[in-house]
Amino acid sequence: MWDSISQRICKFLCEFGSEIHSQKCSLSQSRRTALRSLDDLAIVHPAVKSHYITLPTSTFPIPSKIFHNSKFYPYFKDCIGALDGTHCLMSVPEAMAIPYRSRKGGILQNVLAVCSFDMRFVYVLSGWEGSAPDTVVYKDARENGFLIPPGRYNLGDGGYSMDRHTLIPYQKVQYHLREQGKATTRPQKARELYNLCHAMLRNIIERIFGVLERKWRILEHPLSYSVDTQADFVTAICIIFNSIRQSDPWDSDVAAAEDLDEAALGEDNDGPAVVPPQQGEPQEGPIATAELRAMERFRDEIAEAMWTEYKARTKGRK
Repeated sequence: MWDSISQRICKFLCEFGSEIHSQKCSLSQSRRTALRSLDDLAIVHPAVKSHYITLPTSTFPIPSKIFHNSKFYPYFKDCIGALDGTHCLMSVPEAMAIPYRSRKGGILQNVLAVCSFDMRFVYVLSGWEGSAPDTVVYKDARENGFLIPPGRYNLGDGGYSMDRHTLIPYQKVQYHLREQGKATTRPQKARELYNLCHAMLRNIIERIFGVLERKWRILEHPLSYSVDTQADFVTAICIIFNSIRQSDPWDSDVAAAEDLDEAALGEDNDGPAVVPPQQGEPQEGPIATAELRAMERFRDEIAEAMWTEYKARTKGRK
């Protein structure tokens, strides 16, 4: 059953997405192609979502990317993935446009995605209005099926509030990634080193978004269907992405993204970047002070342990 359904979804994506990408026909022609399949797509994909997009359980092993890299292990051994929000174009009636209008003026939906370090989606929540802060979308996810095993956590950027399941960077502290510049700068203190390693790991979610955009140019074109169907469409693409990862681990787009990741892991020629003050709105309701303080202490312990090992390692090179 799964193969039959996923083939139907994939046929739609290939027909519609490739037409737009190759520009062999007009967008109106592509929409006629979509019309033949999109209603079917919206009906069938929830049946396969739980098959292809699955959350880690309490027995989830330490990710290989962490376990086999001394920059990350044992410091992030309890980390299971990275999360972020991305915006996709939407087509909505004028009367509904205001909440979907982002700060930059586009009509968008806000999509929360979580991925594992082997570049697979483990959770997707699509359909939120483009003006919604990431923290609000995250709160909705946590209340509606986004379950994280006890003692495990995901990496988020400075737009999220820290809680027992979300570890974020230090605010207003610089870090260094090769692609950020050409200065031969190395971390000067524990918090800088922590932010550097955090950024290296969390970058997986940015790269998976990039692969989606390259593979399916259809995301650059809003579709004239219901809001729910447009939200379902984004989720369907993530399902197909995971299906491709399962059947073709050597997919060229993913391999190219992994090559970029390896290029970012060097320590020399690391240009400076700065984590800005938190941009997202606080989560509704107070975050338990004890929980927040515990995560802050946990983050400090990681940073200090990293720094101690880093100083010993770099001292040995001199």
